[in-house]
Amino acid sequence: MKGCQAQLIGAMRYRMVATPAFFQRWFGQGIHRESLRKAPVIIYNDQNHIHGEALLTQYGLSQQSYPSYYIPSSTAFAEAVFTGLGYGLVPDYQIADRFQQNALLEILPECRTDVKLYWHHWKQQSPALQQLTQTILEQAEQHLNYPIPI
Repeated sequence: MKGCQAQLIGAMRYRMVATPAFFQRWFGQGIHRESLRKAPVIIYNDQNHIHGEALLTQYGLSQQSYPSYYIPSSTAFAEAVFTGLGYGLVPDYQIADRFQQNALLEILPECRTDVKLYWHHWKQQSPALQQLTQTILEQAEQHLNYPIPI
């Protein structure tokens, strides 16, 4: 668009996580192609390809190779993983506290994914929108991810 611009504001890190009980049940004998083909996955929606791309790249498994549930609500999606219904790629900002409480495990560190985020706005803005854009650009990186020491 002519009057629009997009500015990179940072990236959101996603980690493949599961509860300890889920991990024990489905991956107690190790994580490998066969265990991944049986364990249920929680995926945000059918347009979300980051999980499928990660398992295809790391394990050669297409999205039709394993059971999956689509939950198109970011909160309900995360809660499904948190309650042990499946494993999935969840943003750091939603899991930091649960890592500190040992309520979640990062099960496939090789599948960490950073998704770039952009702020789209008009080139010509009112003073209030200019201030909003400036605040978003300054604060985004600090609030998008919570560092998780692993």
